[in-house]
Amino acid sequence: MLDKWFLEEIEKKIQNTDRLVIIDESGKADFLFYTLKTVRVSKIFHIADEIEELNAKYEIEKNYSGEKVLIITNRPLDKLKFIREYAETGDYFIIKSLDRFIWQMVKEKINYDLQEIPEKIIALGKLSVGKGKEFWDRIKTRGNVFTEEDILAFLAEPEKHFKSFEKEVQGLFIDFMSEFTPYSLKHKPPVTVAKEITAAIFANLLDKNHTHITFLDNIYKKWIDSKKYEQKLYQYLEGYQLPEDLNIWSVPMDHPFMQIDKLWLKELTNNFDNKQWIVEKIETLQNRAEQPITDMIGTGYWKDIVVLFGYKLSELNRIQNLDDAAKYYKDSFSKIDQSMRHIFTFFLNERDILQPFQDYYRNLAHDYLEKWFIYFKEQYQENQTGLLKKIMTDNKPPLAIIVGDAISYEVAQEIYRKIKDDFRSEYVFTMDAVYGDFPSITDNNMSRLFSGSYKVYDDRQQRQEALQEEIKKEIKFHDLNNLSISHTVNDYSIFYMSDMDEISEKEGQNALKYYDMIIKSLLENINCLFKCGYKKVILVSDHGFVLTGLLDESDKISFDLENGKKYERYCLSKSKAKSMPVHVLEFKKLYKDYEYVYFSTTLNPFKSTGPYGFAHGGITPQELLIPVLQIEKHQRDINTLKVEIINKEELQSIVGDVYPVRLKAGLSESDMFSRERKIIIVMVKNKQEFGQSDVINIHEGEEILREFNFKDHDVFEIVVLDSQTKARLDCCTIKRNVARDLGGLV
Repeated sequence: MLDKWFLEEIEKKIQNTDRLVIIDESGKADFLFYTLKTVRVSKIFHIADEIEELNAKYEIEKNYSGEKVLIITNRPLDKLKFIREYAETGDYFIIKSLDRFIWQMVKEKINYDLQEIPEKIIALGKLSVGKGKEFWDRIKTRGNVFTEEDILAFLAEPEKHFKSFEKEVQGLFIDFMSEFTPYSLKHKPPVTVAKEITAAIFANLLDKNHTHITFLDNIYKKWIDSKKYEQKLYQYLEGYQLPEDLNIWSVPMDHPFMQIDKLWLKELTNNFDNKQWIVEKIETLQNRAEQPITDMIGTGYWKDIVVLFGYKLSELNRIQNLDDAAKYYKDSFSKIDQSMRHIFTFFLNERDILQPFQDYYRNLAHDYLEKWFIYFKEQYQENQTGLLKKIMTDNKPPLAIIVGDAISYEVAQEIYRKIKDDFRSEYVFTMDAVYGDFPSITDNNMSRLFSGSYKVYDDRQQRQEALQEEIKKEIKFHDLNNLSISHTVNDYSIFYMSDMDEISEKEGQNALKYYDMIIKSLLENINCLFKCGYKKVILVSDHGFVLTGLLDESDKISFDLENGKKYERYCLSKSKAKSMPVHVLEFKKLYKDYEYVYFSTTLNPFKSTGPYGFAHGGITPQELLIPVLQIEKHQRDINTLKVEIINKEELQSIVGDVYPVRLKAGLSESDMFSRERKIIIVMVKNKQEFGQSDVINIHEGEEILREFNFKDHDVFEIVVLDSQTKARLDCCTIKRNVARDLGGLV
């Protein structure tokens, strides 16, 4: 603000004269002179001695007669010789004492009497440079010289930030922040100062007497809301020791200390059977779960823990048939499974934490599965067979179907929720489920998806041929991992997701850690499919999975079969078993060379070879309720102007370092929104964008030429996108003809 006031005074004086001498007798006001660049004068002269005075006098008289000039000097008025007459016949502006000048400006402009020592007045003046009136208003009302942002900027880069302060400001900063720390910060290195300020912020947060200092509270609140300073918070937390006498249940709910969360977690796991303890603490845990800081520091598991303890067993009484049990799973118990999957992922390597949660979950699952299996044998009828044919028959092209592997209903729910949160205004969503066939394994369930027969196809190619034979339409098959914005839209496209079976067979329950990555990638690919031009995307899966979790030998089901095979979730036999364990169901069902199939009615696996923990093949709703998530564009694009590349053949064989892209816009059909379109051209290689053009504005019927240089690649694709919606309009391959470019010398 001081710079603005200074400039106002100078502009006021120069209006009435051609010669203005600014005399800084204090020698400390040079930080204000940068503002003079905006003053409308022919030249600014800086004078230090008599020789420079004389030279300036000569140049002004010779070259600037009748023009406005500024002269800046530190020499007192009575010491000036050659330019003194300019001060006397024109005008002058004197700063004898910088602190007095600042005091006077503040008094005149905002009627505030600065009752401070000279060094602090100078520091305040320098701090006000570049700031608005709110700076002085803050000084008047709260006395806070520095803002929360100022402190965070210092904590982020202590040495660099401290050096950027003028000497007076450094002293003011140290004095100001020493008011909030136990010991003075004077004569300490900036890094030490930063650590002590941070310690004061954390100690204030944990103050057992609850006598919180508002300014330190505000710094912390701004800190945890800032992505810019997030990493620095982690660094300072690593070096902070919690007080030994801390009452962990009295700390604020938005605290940043992972150690406290772990202590809470330990007490919780020790009190799983203590209902009174749970009742007393659940509100605290709920409040903690709602704090954004938990995701920042990696303790977001509280959201899932609260879901577990919020489950109400009494609602199971509403289940009167299998459809009720399935609806109950979709509406209620799937949330328990989702939370438990998250908890498993958080604590995969911490058995002492995971075991109590698993035991609690298993009790909940046992009660629900009892209801499911009351009705299962008599009422269950799969309707997964021929699902892909039905989807393609019921939906108009262009249609993209994503076929997932081990994407359970609860995983699809998470995908649905996240994409709905991100793109609510763009898409319409439908989430449903069908009953899958059993045993719920890839060969069987993929065969049911692709074919209306009950034949089991051993490989992907056979299933694809069966589907095309049944539907009599051209279908393109792709790996979803290979999708990019350069993909060409087909009427019917099927995209395969990553093979979770292969991962689970190698890693067991450790496969769970890949789901977050898979979900993130899937969301990106769904968005990409719409940008490519598909109008509808449908996600289905072959089967789901269960978490068999941590197991002792006693948890595994012993089952003797004379003529069969045993797997983790099911058993096959060519003859009827002579005796069956408790919690096992028998089905006389022809599957490959076997006539009988056996399933566990619990989460416990059969004794078998291979890793345990993450499995499928059984007949629980976790394995059999197959998600069908439909996502459709909310409305058509407002701008329908077509833009195409018209020299695709030329671009297949380019000689030289430059390739031309010729674009042509179509004609709009009396649509005022489609008379012009802003586009960009994106360069893509191996699904990765490596360059793009500036925004190009093209009008209907117009042809445009843009030329680009070859850089990193000789063969790649270019994609024309709408610059706002990123909808794909056209694409083609660019090929550089290196042989011709070298005159045939290759």
